[in-house]
Amino acid sequence: MTARLWFGQADMPPGLARAINDYGYWALLISLLLTFVASPFLGPEVRLYNAFVVTSMVLALLVASNTWLRLVACTCVGLPFLVASIAHSSDAGGIWYAAFLVLGTCFFSLVVGILLKNIFTGTRGTTNDLLAAASVYLCLAVIWAMLFGLVGMFEPNQAPIRIGVASTLDFDDLIYFSIVTLTTLGYGDLAPITPVAKSLAAVEALVGQIYLTVLVARLVGMNIEHSQPAKD
Repeated sequence: MTARLWFGQADMPPGLARAINDYGYWALLISLLLTFVASPFLGPEVRLYNAFVVTSMVLALLVASNTWLRLVACTCVGLPFLVASIAHSSDAGGIWYAAFLVLGTCFFSLVVGILLKNIFTGTRGTTNDLLAAASVYLCLAVIWAMLFGLVGMFEPNQAPIRIGVASTLDFDDLIYFSIVTLTTLGYGDLAPITPVAKSLAAVEALVGQIYLTVLVARLVGMNIEHSQPAKD
């Protein structure tokens, strides 16, 4: 039995659809992991391009290519996000940084929505489902990091997060804090201090736990349903 295709039902050449179906979600997950792992080792000038720009373009390709509507929607958000990602490297804290955060939140939220729809409308848990589920979890961390960044911009007189060691808070710190919150590790070196930041942190922790619980239940349910013998 062939695996369920996520791509190319009507809109893509069969060869390209097969290649994306076979390798696309591995590439997506690896690119997201590299965003977290490689970003601190890169200089500020190249960090954006090597991490978020590449990741966003991979996401747009992989997620939006199966229907024209999704392609247009992700492109309309993804291209401005790409421009803002490149432009804000020389405009830290300015209008381009705000655009980067807003457009990035919208883009990754759109990606998460499409991935979740693919996962929860399937009838059998596949490797692509598992890879997509892991990608959604990482995308949630990116979304909340951008939301924390927006809180910092709209509350300029008080940093939304208390810093334990460093004297400044850059986007890598926001990503780190978001992952620690999403996984409920709670190291304590960074902590939310404003009411909005506290609320966001609480919601992120809840979303992370609920997502894992619902996801495991869904994947197990799909496999149990598929393994049951067909009734005459």
